[in-house]
Amino acid sequence: MGGIRMGGSGAKKAKLMAAAIGSRAPLASLDRRGAIPHALAQFRRSVPAFYHGQRLSTIDRISERSRSATLRVVCPNVIHHFFYSRLLAMNVYTRITTEALRRIERAGGFDEYVMSLPEELCGNEHAKMYRRMIKAAFVRERDSLRKLDLELSSKYGEDYQR
Repeated sequence: MGGIRMGGSGAKKAKLMAAAIGSRAPLASLDRRGAIPHALAQFRRSVPAFYHGQRLSTIDRISERSRSATLRVVCPNVIHHFFYSRLLAMNVYTRITTEALRRIERAGGFDEYVMSLPEELCGNEHAKMYRRMIKAAFVRERDSLRKLDLELSSKYGEDYQR
């Protein structure tokens, strides 16, 4: 690494490597590595996971010469991403597969995706907890909108239309 001493803890090494890379390439930084933020590293298991049913799978890798099959494990493409939940009015940091990311775009947003997601497709208990919280917030908001509609329709009569 050309002049950088690599002693000390692993976190120091990662910071030194990122600084060295960042000084040579303007786009390299700790934020762009796709790793979990340092403040959340100790809570790694409590990050909600939305994998949309994808999990570890196995394939046979066949060698060219001997045609022997070797079992190989294939991991889903998991990224860490912040999503803004309009119903909860907060950012939610998640582990998510690219398939689930596509489904979020099709659904029209994070809240809509989570509400339409079956409970079996949630990756862990924390994802199921956020799903319950978003559904409860949706019910509260829907009830408040119904009350407002009733008030406005009683005030303006038949002329009021939503």
